[in-house]
Amino acid sequence: MRTTCRGRRSNRASPNSFSRAWCLARDGDAEAALRRYDRMRRPAVNAIVLANRDLGPEETIARAEEHGGELPLGQAEEIATRYQRLAGAAVTQVNAHGPCHRR
Repeated sequence: MRTTCRGRRSNRASPNSFSRAWCLARDGDAEAALRRYDRMRRPAVNAIVLANRDLGPEETIARAEEHGGELPLGQAEEIATRYQRLAGAAVTQVNAHGPCHRR
């Protein structure tokens, strides 16, 4: 099942909102809070942008088309897991750190 662009954006919106709220709660000054948020999120966001320029989450579909059908057992999961880790969305990453975790 393909996720729409709108769905992917909304999936990222919640962690970003939590991170901004945490920064605003921690810093009394909104400008300082947004600078902190930018320092926290920029490395992760840059990595995702670069990965998306390649194939990003669509890599599974592209590899299946190249393969002529379903991918060998485990290959699709490996691709998805690699992208989840890059995006900071792997279950262990999410459970280990709050939305304000700095990489």
